[in-house]
Amino acid sequence: MPSKRTLIVLVAVGLLLLGATPHSVSAAITGNVYNFHAVWFDQTYQVDNAIVLDETVQGTFQIRINNLTPSDSYEYTYTGLNWNYWSLPYYDEYDGSIAFQDNKVYFDLETTDDDEDDLIEDYDLDMYPYFSEHHPGTMFFVNPVWSTHDTDWTSAVDDAEIQLGVTSFTNSANEGHFSFRATMGIEFNHSEYNYMSGTLTIVFNADFDADGVLSTYSLESVTSSSNENHTVIQTENQSFTRGAGAPLDPSVGTTLVLVGVAGVGCLIIGVVIGKKYWR
Repeated sequence: MPSKRTLIVLVAVGLLLLGATPHSVSAAITGNVYNFHAVWFDQTYQVDNAIVLDETVQGTFQIRINNLTPSDSYEYTYTGLNWNYWSLPYYDEYDGSIAFQDNKVYFDLETTDDDEDDLIEDYDLDMYPYFSEHHPGTMFFVNPVWSTHDTDWTSAVDDAEIQLGVTSFTNSANEGHFSFRATMGIEFNHSEYNYMSGTLTIVFNADFDADGVLSTYSLESVTSSSNENHTVIQTENQSFTRGAGAPLDPSVGTTLVLVGVAGVGCLIIGVVIGKKYWR
């Protein structure tokens, strides 16, 4: 039979282990309110030395964690601007839930090089988790036990490194920080300038705190292409930053949105390689 001293030690160790479980970590954020500033879509476009055209869709919102369910899901309220690719941002109040234990950070990169000349004609990059209009809080809360992300992240890296046309790939995944940088040779037919070739660089950075709550997120692509007559540089970016202020009041949200991004969708010029890379 264990001694009293042994029992005390065992209880102390048990409490320490309990404190390290993801359930106890996640429960600590119940009742918290998180403010975010989103740049859902930012695109620049420049031909030769002409003026740089820029289009930005952005807004602020707030997520309140109302409850942690027995099945380890957060019940939350999303208040502020929401967005989808086909519309202007709009004010939204949404109640949802997040199975955060299943939320892992990883990606899926696929390229197409039909003529096998080491210059890709197309690519598709899916990021997980991602922003969804219909479940707007999902991407901001992930499993805070970082070792649980290793399998999916490592598999994604291994697949990316062997994709056709990829000339350079670096990555990092460590204690809530995730990043990669991929460079590819590209070629495509521009709608106005015909055949062009060059490089595509994609850079991803995301940081989560010890509770698995997103702090910063940035995904950017830079396409630099040219032919004998023209050079075209285009960038696309999506970013989220925590702690950037309260959400817009619905009475002023529509006005600010219309002033700030009334021209969204007008900048998409030419045929740009790739698909919606932030999905």
